[in-house]
Amino acid sequence: MIIMSNYLMKEVPFETVYIHGLIKDKNGQKMSKSKPETVIDPLDMIKKYGADAMRLALVIGNTPGNDSRLYEEKIAGFRNFTNKLWNISRFIFNSVEKVQFISTAPVPKTLSDKYILKTFENIKSIVTQDLEEYRFSQAGEVLREFSWNDLADWYIEISKISNFQFPISNDGIASRQNLKLKQNTDEILLYILEQLLMLWHPFMPFVTEEIFKNFQSDELLMVRKWPKVNTALHNQSKSILTDFTEVQKVVIAIRNLKAENGLASRYEVPVAFYAKKSSLKSLHLEEMKVIIEKLAGVRIELVTQYMKKRPRQSAFTVAGNVEIYLSITGIIDIDEKRKEIADKETYIKKIEEKLSNEEFMKKAPKQIIDNEKKKLSLQKDELHKLKESIKNLI
Repeated sequence: MIIMSNYLMKEVPFETVYIHGLIKDKNGQKMSKSKPETVIDPLDMIKKYGADAMRLALVIGNTPGNDSRLYEEKIAGFRNFTNKLWNISRFIFNSVEKVQFISTAPVPKTLSDKYILKTFENIKSIVTQDLEEYRFSQAGEVLREFSWNDLADWYIEISKISNFQFPISNDGIASRQNLKLKQNTDEILLYILEQLLMLWHPFMPFVTEEIFKNFQSDELLMVRKWPKVNTALHNQSKSILTDFTEVQKVVIAIRNLKAENGLASRYEVPVAFYAKKSSLKSLHLEEMKVIIEKLAGVRIELVTQYMKKRPRQSAFTVAGNVEIYLSITGIIDIDEKRKEIADKETYIKKIEEKLSNEEFMKKAPKQIIDNEKKKLSLQKDELHKLKESIKNLI
């Protein structure tokens, strides 16, 4: 091609070549006409899951020169992500006072604002560089993590809480403060969404173009200029990311602690924090207290003196430098826990007796014996967790 083009046209047809590997089925077999069961028809998948899901399945997880696997479950998974982006967008359009373009980067007012804006500017920089250097899969993975985790699971959930954090007083002062926060959150959400759609457009052009219509622009998304990194937001102190990560650790630790003790995520229980002043300061508790309480389903009480002994009937964990004591007085039935432990010990004893029976071990198929051994190991792990959890309840 190069020689013929140079001979006939006196120019080189291309200078850069991107070579991907073979597309294989879910078992790693090469797709072949002689093996129809290995072949996936893209047109059938597009009809079933959409063109954008098909594109994402082919791009994400596929690196230059390496073979990749393509199967229906993978395509269905990316269809679920396109739905997620659609739902994120729908929430933002329905929650803001007015759908509009935010041409100037909003000024962050809270730790959550600073975190999401700095993270987003970092993402813009990373994705742009990845695309310029042909790291398409890596760019898609970074965008998916930001969209699903940072934006949907954290900032949007926090925005639902923080917009109504301050009670409305008779003089209207708190409500005005609420209104300012709401306006600022609206601007941040719209600013991020518009540019996020641009970043996703090369990967999923159809869904993003359809979502973009909500901005009621005369211009198509595909011809808009690629978003530039806002250096002021990008260069904010790294402590913003560190501090917000500490908040995330606390919320996740409390959620895990509640789950271990059979408490529903939204079940509100008292929780005591103890840490040095510097550690508590990094949590920005004055600002984030209500948000942590709502996200984790707790009522926070600060403890200023170190506890030599854990409070009675409390579950304990550590998140970063913060000690967390979850009060479960009157919530969890200790006698019921003890009965559960006794039942578990009886069940384990039966499995051990079966495995120590020579007649069973001789006659039983290997698969059944292996299943019994796995069952025993699993039951012992669960028993250990139950015994550890009850230590904190006495």
